[in-house]
Amino acid sequence: MHARRAATRCTRPRLASNRFYAYALPYVWIASRDKQQEGIDLHISERQRIAAESVDPKVKNYHWIDLVQSMFDAYDRGHDTSCVVDAHGNVTEGPGFNVFMVKDGAVRTAERGVLEGISRRTAIELCARLRIPMRVAPLPAGDVRAADEVFLTSTGGGILPIAKIDGTPLRQFPGPITTRLRDAYWALHDEAPYRDEVNYRD
Repeated sequence: MHARRAATRCTRPRLASNRFYAYALPYVWIASRDKQQEGIDLHISERQRIAAESVDPKVKNYHWIDLVQSMFDAYDRGHDTSCVVDAHGNVTEGPGFNVFMVKDGAVRTAERGVLEGISRRTAIELCARLRIPMRVAPLPAGDVRAADEVFLTSTGGGILPIAKIDGTPLRQFPGPITTRLRDAYWALHDEAPYRDEVNYRD
């Protein structure tokens, strides 16, 4: 009887009881410090991100099969990590990060098909603070390949400059705009509104 009630809750989400779980882990970088200095090689996979009409990427979910397949594509080709595209060939996101490109001094990031992460939003807000031109618009894969600079945003690393796209070096690494944004991102940690110090002695 207990198993039957549990099965009913699984197939009828409205009958489920909400639970909150929290746990703490050491900080995890999506690329080590050494790899960041050496330069991350980003693979633009031909794998398509599941359409937003099927699974809304703005809601954090665990549909990662397309992202995991793209990582295998990257590893098989000798690259460090990957991002996927939509049905129109626009770069969307990678496993745990958003993608930004810089061309002629202007920053651009994908407008749809992505998780609108906190680090992504912080980068957008920093562009406004630093008066760097910024657009949220489609990212055709060809534009990303031809960019002056490319960087990733993620909780697991903040703002991470990309050195190569599919093994081809970008024009600038780390580029001046990426460097300004990265420095500004980490400087936020020293601003009072963004920090709550923990007293470990008590």
